[in-house]
Amino acid sequence: MKLLKFTLRGDFGHFGVRYTTSSKATHFVPLRHTLAGILGAILGIQRDQLSTVFAPSVCKIGLEPVSHLRYFRFPLKQILLKSSSFSSSMNPAQRSIIPFQMLRNPEYVIYFNHYDERIQSKMKSMLENHECHYPPALGLAQLLADFEFIDEVDATPVNPYIGFQVKTRSVAPAQGFNVYPGATNHIAIERFAHHLDEARVSQRFHTVVLDVKGQVIEGQIEENFPEFVTLVMVNDQPDHYVFLW
Repeated sequence: MKLLKFTLRGDFGHFGVRYTTSSKATHFVPLRHTLAGILGAILGIQRDQLSTVFAPSVCKIGLEPVSHLRYFRFPLKQILLKSSSFSSSMNPAQRSIIPFQMLRNPEYVIYFNHYDERIQSKMKSMLENHECHYPPALGLAQLLADFEFIDEVDATPVNPYIGFQVKTRSVAPAQGFNVYPGATNHIAIERFAHHLDEARVSQRFHTVVLDVKGQVIEGQIEENFPEFVTLVMVNDQPDHYVFLW
């Protein structure tokens, strides 16, 4: 398997947590369907085609945090603009202040493989030439992102039997992967949908673990390892495994 490896970074990022109501919390990492949207922006794929073009059955995506992922909080004032007059929108009753979280200087390494060689080749060409059809963003349209192609690497799929030892920097499944506690690790656990279907309905919720400082995570495979996750070894390096979603 060939993986396209490139960096994705920005000044700010916000990947909204959907189960909150009165606050705007953010995940540390983009969700898979958010990454599909970023990849679609580079390739020029329309929104209504993303779930098909980047379906888990034909496309594999891996993600490694690079920078120290941290966020800051600030109060955000919201104004109701549905009123017919400007003066009524300035009424204090039409305004609200909510706490908002924003990632500062997030940076990730993305691994991408598509079973369609035409899409794989086009993506490689776009990344190498630093071209895109639409400007990619980190969660919100205002939070523009930059990307830089690193390399096309070899990835060997691994049969993750019980007790298999893994060293990885990538986002890993919490189910079926027992993380060893490390003195330098700063582990975060997050839960979100694996992908969206054609009607943009969330499918297959799952929990992931990651190191917010981009440090190596060590652990072993256990029972109930999810079948929709592919474990690969990059460039035949036994200390570099990546979980693909």
